[in-house]
Amino acid sequence: MGKAAAGVCIDGAPPAGILPTQWSFLKANWPVLNPLKGNSVFYPTKNWFYYAFGNNLTREESDKAFEEFAVPESRNIPRGAVKKFGKVDFKKPYAPLLFIAGEKDPIIPQGRNKKNFRAYKDVNSIKDFKLFENRGYFICGDKNREEVAGYVYNWIK
Repeated sequence: MGKAAAGVCIDGAPPAGILPTQWSFLKANWPVLNPLKGNSVFYPTKNWFYYAFGNNLTREESDKAFEEFAVPESRNIPRGAVKKFGKVDFKKPYAPLLFIAGEKDPIIPQGRNKKNFRAYKDVNSIKDFKLFENRGYFICGDKNREEVAGYVYNWIK
């Protein structure tokens, strides 16, 4: 739409047309995306949260984060993002993009993030990829999150 000066994609879901094939992606996302559940609300469990979000935390830290951040979620939000709103013309020019991946992210594994990054093809547009080692999907709430925020800040500057 040409309205952004830059974009930062932190462990971003794959746009339409980039098929997720990693087992950890399917395992982490199936409980939410499961078409057999219809339009029912997804209620995360502590075990699912620990696998999907808190895998880089101790179980105690993950359970604490679950209590603070986990909420019921509409199954239609991620479904709609891929079907309706996730269509991208990868060949057209785009604002500068920074892709950030967590090395230990089971929801959007680093390989998935790299595929998203490589999909953008315009050679005259700016794009960068940064892998943060020992980070999971909860990268913005994980240990050393200030390092991620500082990296993004410096990249935008």
